[in-house]
Amino acid sequence: MQAEVRAVEGSDLDWSVVAGELVAIERERERFDHLIGLLVSDLQARGAHVRDGARNMATWLTQRTGQRRDITGSRCALADKLRSMPATDAAVGDGRITGSHAQVLGRCLNKRTADVFAEQEETLVGIAETMSADDLAGFVEAWLRSFDPDGPDPGEGPDDTFHLSQTIDGRLKGRFDLGSEGAIRAKAILDEVTAQIRAEDKAARDVDPTDPRAGETMSRRRARALLRILDRAAVSPRNPAGRQPLFTVHTNLPTITGTASPEEWMAALELQWRAAVPAPLLERWLCDASVARMVLDAEGLVLDHGRAVRTATAAQRRALVARDGPTCAVPGCDIPAGWTQAHHVEHWKPHGLTDLDNLHLGCEHHHARIHAGELVVEMIDGRPRFSLPDGRPLSDPRAGPPRVDLEPLAPAAPPGDPPPF
Repeated sequence: MQAEVRAVEGSDLDWSVVAGELVAIERERERFDHLIGLLVSDLQARGAHVRDGARNMATWLTQRTGQRRDITGSRCALADKLRSMPATDAAVGDGRITGSHAQVLGRCLNKRTADVFAEQEETLVGIAETMSADDLAGFVEAWLRSFDPDGPDPGEGPDDTFHLSQTIDGRLKGRFDLGSEGAIRAKAILDEVTAQIRAEDKAARDVDPTDPRAGETMSRRRARALLRILDRAAVSPRNPAGRQPLFTVHTNLPTITGTASPEEWMAALELQWRAAVPAPLLERWLCDASVARMVLDAEGLVLDHGRAVRTATAAQRRALVARDGPTCAVPGCDIPAGWTQAHHVEHWKPHGLTDLDNLHLGCEHHHARIHAGELVVEMIDGRPRFSLPDGRPLSDPRAGPPRVDLEPLAPAAPPGDPPPF
C-alpha cells in the first residue's frame, strides 16, 4: 500500500484520480477502525485488562500500542457503546457511515432515551448517511431537546475530569471533560473574559499599531483568558494561600564564579526533573516576586540559603495606583491594577532599586514587551513614559488633557490690599 501511494506522489495523474484514491483509503481505514473496535469490545468483555493488571481497557490498549490515552479511551468508549447500537454498528461495518457518525449518534443513547432510541435507531442511521458528522451533531442536539429535554440528573453521568501533563520543554498540555452544569459555567466565564481581552487588544492596537496582539487567533485569546482567570483566583482575598510566587534560585559555586559548563548545569537540572528557566522569562518574574538564594555544593548540599527579598510592597503598589491610575500604566491598556505586575524600569536583578521612582504597574503582555525591547519606558518627572523603539511616544487617544501637578495656592490677600503681581 505504501509503495502504491509513493508512486502516486509527483506523478502526472489527474487530481480527481488522486482524490478518489484518498477517499478509498479513508474508507478502508474506517473499516479497519471498526474491526479494531470489535476486537477491543471482545477483549474488554473477556477482561483482558484485568488479567494483565491494567486499570481499564483504555490503559491496557495504550500500554500495548503506545497510542495516546485520549485516543484509546475514545476508541474503547465507542466500542462499548456500539454493543447497544446494533444498527449503527452494522452501518459502520458496511461503510455507510463513519466512526465519527457513530460517536455522534452515541450521544442519543442513555438510560432515559434507551426505549425511543431502539425504536428510531434505523431512522437515525438513515439520516446520518445523508450528512456529515458535523451536520449530524446539530441534528442530534435537536433530537435530544425533543426526547431528553431535562438532561441528566445532577451527579449523573461520568465525573468531570481535567488531565494535565508537562512536556520536557516545559509546556503544559491538558484535556478536560465537563458535564453540562460545569460546561455552562466554564464557557460563560471563558467567553466573557475572552471578549474583554479582544476589546483590550483592539484598544491597544489603536494606541500602538505594532502591538502583536491585534492579529491573534481566538484560541490564543482563550489561552490568555484561562491564565487571567487563574491569576484572579490566585490574588483573590478568599484564597488563603494567595501571595506572590516565591522563586528559589538553585545555583552552585562554579556557576556563580562563571567556571561551570552550561551543558553540565543543564544536565544536572534535567536529572533532577527540573526545568531550566530562560533568562528573559526569569527577569520578568523577578520584577514582582519573592526571591530566595540557595547555593549548593557539588554534591547538592546547601551551602547558603539567603533570606527571601520582597520586591514591591503592598503600600508601594497602592502608591503606584495613586500616581499612575487604576490600570496598567501603558497608555490605552485597561487591565486593572490588581492584575498587573510591578516592573522595575532599571532592572532589579543587576542594581535597580525597588523605589517608587523606579517602578510602574504593567500587565503581563506589556511587561513582556518591555523586557523584549518592543516598548521603551523611562521615568520623566517621576512618572513612566512609554515609546516605541523608534522614539515615537505612546499616548492614549481616550485620555483628556495631561495631569498637571499644581503648586499650593498662595494665601488670600487681606481685604483692601492690591492683588499681588
